[in-house]
Amino acid sequence: MSLPSEAPRRHVRVAIVGSGLTGLVATYLLTASQPHAPDAPRISVDIFERAPTLGMDSASITVPLSPASPQQPEAAPPRLVKRARLDAKSDKATDVATWMRIDVPMRAFTGGYYPQLLALYRHLGIRARKTNFTYSFARIAEASAVKAERKAPEPRLLYNGANGVRGISLPHNLMRLRKQGEQGYVRLSAVLECVRRCRVYFGSLVVVVLGYVQLLIIALWHSTLGHTADAHHPLRTHTLRDLVRDPFPARPARGSSKLRWGAERMAEMVLRRVAGLDERFVEQTLAPLFSAVMTCSLDAVWASPATEVLDYVALTLGRDHFVVQDGVRTVVRALLVHVTPGEDESRVWTRAQVCRVHHRHGRAWLSVMHHAEGTQMSREPSNSSASTGTDTTCIDDAREHGPFDHVIFATQANQTARFLEAYAASLGDVAERRRVREVVEALRTVRYERSVVVNHTDRTLLPVNRRDWRDLNLVSPAPAPSGEMGLGRRASAGSDWTDSSSDSSDTEAGQEGHTMATHVLRVPSYARVVMQTTNPHRSLEPSEDSVLSRAAFERAVLDVRAHVARQKLFTRTIRHTSNADAVQTAGGTQLQLGPLQPVRAATEHAQVWVAGSWASGIPLLEGCVVSATLVAKSIVSAEGASLPSSATW
Repeated sequence: MSLPSEAPRRHVRVAIVGSGLTGLVATYLLTASQPHAPDAPRISVDIFERAPTLGMDSASITVPLSPASPQQPEAAPPRLVKRARLDAKSDKATDVATWMRIDVPMRAFTGGYYPQLLALYRHLGIRARKTNFTYSFARIAEASAVKAERKAPEPRLLYNGANGVRGISLPHNLMRLRKQGEQGYVRLSAVLECVRRCRVYFGSLVVVVLGYVQLLIIALWHSTLGHTADAHHPLRTHTLRDLVRDPFPARPARGSSKLRWGAERMAEMVLRRVAGLDERFVEQTLAPLFSAVMTCSLDAVWASPATEVLDYVALTLGRDHFVVQDGVRTVVRALLVHVTPGEDESRVWTRAQVCRVHHRHGRAWLSVMHHAEGTQMSREPSNSSASTGTDTTCIDDAREHGPFDHVIFATQANQTARFLEAYAASLGDVAERRRVREVVEALRTVRYERSVVVNHTDRTLLPVNRRDWRDLNLVSPAPAPSGEMGLGRRASAGSDWTDSSSDSSDTEAGQEGHTMATHVLRVPSYARVVMQTTNPHRSLEPSEDSVLSRAAFERAVLDVRAHVARQKLFTRTIRHTSNADAVQTAGGTQLQLGPLQPVRAATEHAQVWVAGSWASGIPLLEGCVVSATLVAKSIVSAEGASLPSSATW
């Protein structure tokens, strides 16, 4: 008598479009899931990446280093301090390394603003090193900006890091005295000119110091009291430009006790007398710094939500900055640890260009163009229809993948919107089609700007004097002719907003509307100075013979409209009580799936999900981790599975 065979376990297939940190975190959680009931299904993942390597590390490079000549040793710049390591013992082999791994773009993070990212890295055993950046602030000379002449930047401010503990330094050009005649006499006029420059410099320092203190007061006030996460506070629709005009907007008494509301209003009346956001401070220091942090134009900084700027300032106060010690490729490997080859198992598809996602017979199908290994794949962002799912030639030559029970879009919001627009047209369920189209409308509010990252060895992009070099050397464009940097204009030709009709394939043009940031990456034991410049200005392009790599990206830029619309996809609230369906993030707040994400209960049609850096805060790595975690956990729970303790952090 034969025993009945065990019924095969149902197989749930998930497709993930995009292999940035969002897609990788979702892959890690889904492939680690385990059934918590005998009849629960097993989950497998197919992740699709257009580039030859996975997205988070696809543009990174390895640079060989040549030892410094013993006859001509090269001293390290005085302000470039050897970094201390975090969660790693000192490794003296690093000092004699013959290569350097460079992440493209730079992926630095700080403790206060990236709690989930740091928790993930600790969980994975990723080694990080502390890198409290020093900064130099310079501005392109007006003559260079107009005539595109090459002139080395002259710093206006030198910041020595360590959260301000090391103070500031005098730029070398301030003390420069012009000598006359063969004997090198110094005229009195030259001395007086030097005194005048120093006086102007110390006057600007007063503006910077007072401006920073006032900014801290404003940021700590609003962030501590929860105004930045309050959906009813007027700050919700305030831009940085509005914050300069009115740093303490009055809010209605709705939702709070009259006693607390009255106390806050009286305190804000007092604060108005001592704290205001100085426009000169924002123009000269704050806007250039955030242009580098957010990798966007200065116009976009002025139009960014005030709540995000204030949160970032308050949450990073006194916190250390870090970078992954061995490059983000270690993160990629760690997140794919559960992906094993085999039939019906999870798979990673590279050189796989998703052309279209459509619904058929209750499941989702992907039309994917697989490029041959010898094909040159561009790293530049493409807005052509071939990359967004509407190119008939691509679809004709594509291979069908499916059926899938869930599809997670971990691509840019603008690309996801175009995929979903085509997907909605294939849906028969009227309610689901309406939901997907509402998701499309929310995603379309997220704007993107083009950024260029160049790794090179051209020292002419740095200040002439090595004493003025800092870890991050920021160069802002010349001010507008009217002198109004942010309050008097909406956009400039250099702001380079991108949309579905724009052409962003030209990486040679300079980024005039952006702050140029040059990160010095040199290793002290070696002669060659390696740098990474983001958004080089036209007049300060690295020489071609010095270029190690060049890559172009589209970076999400948040404005107030997108800031409000994304609440429908990921809802951020002040953490009052524990919520099992939410993920704790920066500043004592929590994020949960918004009303436009799929319902958790199983339905008769495939579920499509969206996630990305744009989901929370400034579009950075923290948003990737939090949004991917929420989506993956919801899928795991809906399918009757659970996450083991080894896959939680």
